[in-house]
Amino acid sequence: MHDFKGLIKLAEFNPSKFQYGVIFYSGKEILSFSQNEIKLFALPISLFIKSITKKVSVR
Repeated sequence: MHDFKGLIKLAEFNPSKFQYGVIFYSGKEILSFSQNEIKLFALPISLFIKSITKKVSVR
């Protein structure tokens, strides 16, 4: 949970506005975590990169 430290503090600061936290990492799986009803996700950076490269065509 160390990687989510800043997001957890943000969620605790304003819980009514915080919906969920996301970090990107170099792994291959989408991971979900929960702490004190705070929803947190770790997403593979490759998902983000693939999404961008599909939208951008190289000429």
